Amino acid sequence: MPKSKVKKKKTLEQLQHGAMWDLVKRNMTEDQFRDWIFTLTNGESESSAALTFEMKNHVITQLGGTAFTRPSKSRRTMQHERQKNGVETLVTPTMMDLMRSRWRMVEGRTDEGLEQLSLNIIKVKKPRTTKECSKVIEAIKSMNSREISKQKAKQEAA
Repeated sequence: MPKSKVKKKKTLEQLQHGAMWDLVKRNMTEDQFRDWIFTLTNGESESSAALTFEMKNHVITQLGGTAFTRPSKSRRTMQHERQKNGVETLVTPTMMDLMRSRWRMVEGRTDEGLEQLSLNIIKVKKPRTTKECSKVIEAIKSMNSREISKQKAKQEAA
């Protein structure tokens, strides 16, 4: 069976490099471009690999393209700052699905029962934020573990 090839996601630098070369091929010869790189790098290199992110942006804008913008902070840093500032994240459909699937692990549970549990824990029928959803999920996990231990005890007694 042949292996499926997973296409790697290109980095911002790779996309920028490709865009730069597309513009170069439309506007000048390769020799002209290498001479230009030589002047941009103050005589250090003729290779486009030697160009910095900002230099490549300069080349792109000079050739009529739009410059690339680099994200100012990593996603992890942005999430940490949001959490520190008290910004609450809305619950995702994935988390809601996880909550429902955990709820249905025990036979006989209904959607109305889940709504009632949510009402008791977070005072609303459905969680709105990830924090609220996490509280309900943790409660369901505790309920499930108690239920499983009860079932095991009944099986051992029989």
